[in-house]
Parts: sequence; structure tokens; C-alpha cells
Amino acid sequence: MSEARFVGVTGAASGIGRELALQFCAQGLPVVGLDIDQAGLGSLEKECGGRFRGVGCDLADKVALKERLEQLRVERGVPSIWINNAGIAHIKGMTEITEAELEQTMQINFFALVTCVRFWLEHMVPTGSGSIVNIGSIAGHISSPGLSAYVASKFAVTGFTESLQTELDLNKSPVKLLLVSPGFVETKIMRVGEQNGFPKEFLFLATKVGDCARRIIEGIAAGEREIFPTANGKAMMAMQRLSPKLARGFSKLTVGKKVDLGKKT
Repeated sequence: MSEARFVGVTGAASGIGRELALQFCAQGLPVVGLDIDQAGLGSLEKECGGRFRGVGCDLADKVALKERLEQLRVERGVPSIWINNAGIAHIKGMTEITEAELEQTMQINFFALVTCVRFWLEHMVPTGSGSIVNIGSIAGHISSPGLSAYVASKFAVTGFTESLQTELDLNKSPVKLLLVSPGFVETKIMRVGEQNGFPKEFLFLATKVGDCARRIIEGIAAGEREIFPTANGKAMMAMQRLSPKLARGFSKLTVGKKVDLGKKT
């Protein structure tokens, strides 16, 4: 990775994305981060100095996203590593969540990711190298109540990535596509979960965001196709293989409260 042209990270202003940007910059690599949070990007620019550049972008706006990507290509060229990290979650029952929230979740968590993959894949292939990293979730393998929109978006990321990996293999593409599936991580999404009933007894299971980012970077360097960067995520996947019923039971516990499914008639 020492020869990286630059590293791109969506959702760079906070959480895993911020930590990835910090750690790549600490390695001396130039990093470009996309996020709607201009203040968060500004904070990163101050902390990383000239190695980091923040680009304000609403990933829910497909037209604006495509414009930013093309602008970035013209100004900086093609990244050696592009990480699709941006994501949001609404912890609500299916009759509580609005249609706008459903669409926003799918647009940011999945369709924006697809837009970035399609754009950079087209430009990476001629360079003969490049890695695209899709940050999914354990929720893309194991469902959970109260997170239907989030789970749907992450299952979509898993299926899309695995299918495209096979497509790239068949075409002997020089581009590497990696899937990352974190479990519980100490991020803003985790704090939202705590506010909505995630049991405090399970908080000790959460992986520190710095450790999660470090494992992701190690996996990218090693060219791993699928990375499970948290011990709790690995444990949940083992539980799923052993007993899907047991895994579903554990996911019910982590919600910590009943979600509204509408009034009974």
C-alpha cells in the first residue's frame, strides 16, 4: 500500500470511516474522504494535515455523488483503494419507519455503494490494479428485528459483493473486491442502538473502532476477499452456522425492546 495513488473513504467524518482515514494518513498515504458532515471532515483535515482532503457530499443524492466522483477523478486520478463505508440505521418497527427513511437507508447503504463500485471499476481496470472495499455488516448475514431496512441494505451489499467477486474472477479482472462484515463496534450507530434498548450487559462485546479499522487495513493489505474484523462478529457467524435458531434468539436479545408493529384491530 506504500505505492497507493490515494485512498478514498465514504462516510469518513465519523466511526469506522474516520478511523480508517486516520490510520491510512498515519502510514503516510494520501486520503480523500466523502461525507455530508462538513464539520467532521474539517476536523480530520486539521488532525491529518495535508494528507487528508474532505469532500462534502450527500450520498443520498445520486446526481451529486456522480459529480463528486468525476470531479475527484479529474483532479486526483484513480484511487488504488476505495472504501465504501458510509451507512445509516433507523431502529424502528416496520410500521414505525417512514417510506422516506426506508429509501434513504437503501440509497446510502446500498445504491450509493453500487454507484461508487461501478464508477471506479470502469476506471481501475485500465490501470491494471486497484482494490474496492465494501463495508457490509454481520447484519448482512444474520437478521435482527427492528432493523428491517438496515438488514435489507446490508444483505444487498453482501449479495452484490459476492456476485461481483465471482464476475471479476471469471473475467480475470486485476481489480480486487473485498467484503467487510463488522459486528458490534463502538460507533455512532452503536450508540443509537444503546439509546433504543440495546442491553448495557452486552456493551462489553463491542470492538473498539481503532481495532476494527486496523484489522480492516490488515485484511486489505493481505488481499482477503472477506474480512470479519470483530471477535463478536466471528462468534455470531459461528453461532449462525451451528444453529440459525440460536443466532436469531441472540439477535432478539440485542434489540432489548419490542418494536411497534402497528395497532391491533
